Order: sequence, then structure tokens, then C-alpha cells
Amino acid sequence: MSNEIVMPKLHERMSEGSIVSWEKGSGDQVEPGEILAVLETDGRQIRLPSFVSGVLRQLLIQPGITVPVGEVIARLEPSRGENTGEERQNPVEPAGEPDRPLLPRKSGNGEPPRHFAVSVHIDMESVESLCRSFREDGIRITVNDFLLKASVIALLKFPQVNSSLSEQGALRQSRVNIGIALSLQHGAVTPVLKKCNGKSLHDLARESRSLMDRARKGTLAPEETTGGTFTVANLGMYGIDEYRSIVRPPEAAILAVGAVRNAPIVVEGRVVPGRLMTATLTADHQLLDGADAGLFMAELRRLLEHPAPVLANGKP
Repeated sequence: MSNEIVMPKLHERMSEGSIVSWEKGSGDQVEPGEILAVLETDGRQIRLPSFVSGVLRQLLIQPGITVPVGEVIARLEPSRGENTGEERQNPVEPAGEPDRPLLPRKSGNGEPPRHFAVSVHIDMESVESLCRSFREDGIRITVNDFLLKASVIALLKFPQVNSSLSEQGALRQSRVNIGIALSLQHGAVTPVLKKCNGKSLHDLARESRSLMDRARKGTLAPEETTGGTFTVANLGMYGIDEYRSIVRPPEAAILAVGAVRNAPIVVEGRVVPGRLMTATLTADHQLLDGADAGLFMAELRRLLEHPAPVLANGKP
């Protein structure tokens, strides 16, 4: 089974791109982070890395040809044991469902049960490689930007995690509004990225930087700190490996991530050096159960370990 490599959306205004050169040929073995091709869009050349290990089987677009974002440009056969979770590396994100009520869960004595947490360890080597590649090409994209975009995709796939409690009961939200928890000298604040459903990685990166800059300056408007449907908290910059955060009512869950650290991982039965990050989802059991949380976290891990969909255009 082969993976389709598509022309990715490499910045927010990109609608098409061309192949300047193929750095790998048909039949070549490639590893995550190795450069497959040099692309050009809007006069800027950007290197396209591989997201998985495998053998490059078909080069479908010749150098000099311009194609739209999302068009298949090559096919790669993954190495044995490499699980990308999908055949195509540029899926269309599922559309959000209309708001609709859900039934809250109760404990045996009729009181709402307490919050619970689930954690996963995520190999961040591919994301870090992409961040380095972007940085070398003069594009500012961080691990946190990938985390935000992956969260949006996972929330759209599992919309029950994007639900909240209201006076009428539990409500599944159609829009994804992600809060970014910040700890500042003047106190904690959570600016909210609104209407994330169709936004690209670069849209989210640009807007989150603007929000965080205004938060640090104390110039956020009141409406920029309300309306969240899900929150991401990152203490990795403080060297924290793993922690649980507190769900912000009326949201269903909050994602807390620690630092990316050196750690051994197992690849095809071999122990090799890896770059691991621990992510913990704390959830309100009135809105989610363990299976909901587990499916969401498995999808988040897949997206960050095989980040091709995160680079895709956010608009279906």
C-alpha cells in the first residue's frame, strides 16, 4: 500500500506550487526529515521533507510544472511496520457537526463524577524536523503551532471532545475555538483562537502569535478571552515533562503538554534514540468517557508522528 504525497500548503496565501527539482529519485529509500523535493511558490523556494520512511515509487510531476495545492505529486511505499494510518497524506478535514444536545453522565449517587486524565507519549522527531526546515527557509513555525493544528483536526474527527455544558445540558459545538493557556507576570490568561475549523497551520501560527503578543502586553479585548471550546496548555518551555491541567468550565477537556525530550523508542523491534513529548488530556466525565478521550489522543499522536495532514490546506 502506497502513500500519496501531495503539493502541501506551505504558507497561508499559497494556492499552487511547482517542482524546482526532485532530490530523491524513483526507487530511492527515504527517511523521515530527508528532503524529497525543492518546491517554488510566489517566488520562494521551500524544501519538502518526507514524513515517513519508505521507498519512493513514482514521481508524477516533472520539474517546472505548476500544480494546485492538494494534487498528488509522488507515491511512496512505507517501510514494513511503518503505520501512517491512511493511504493519502492530505485528507480533507471532516466538517463540524451542527450544535446539538448531549446527555451528561452521572455517578451512582446522582452527582457528576470527577474529572479523569489520559496520557500518551508522542514521537516528535518529524515535527521538529519540519520546524527546522521551515526555519531554514525563513518561515516561523513552532511545535506549538503543529500542536494547535493537530488538535483542530482531531476535534473535528471526534466532535464530542469539542462539547460543553450549558444551562440546557451538554452541547456539542460546531465551531472549534481553541484557548491557549498562558502564565504571565501579571497572572494567567487564556486568549482564544476563534473559528479554527478551516484555518491552515500558517493561519493558526500567525493568529496565535498575534494573540499571545497582545496577551503579554495586556492589550487583549475582553471578547478575545471568552468563547473557548477546548484549551491547550504547554509548559514545555519550563522543562516540565508531564503534568495535568484543570478543565476550564464549560469546556469538556484541556490538553496539557510537556517538553520534547531525548528518550529511547522502539522502531521495528529496535531501540533507537527518539524525541518524545508527553501529552495529557484531562476531561469532564459528564461529557466524555474513557473511550472518547482515548480515541482523541490516539488521533492526536498519529497526526503529530505523521504530520502530512497538518500541512494540508485547512479548508475542505
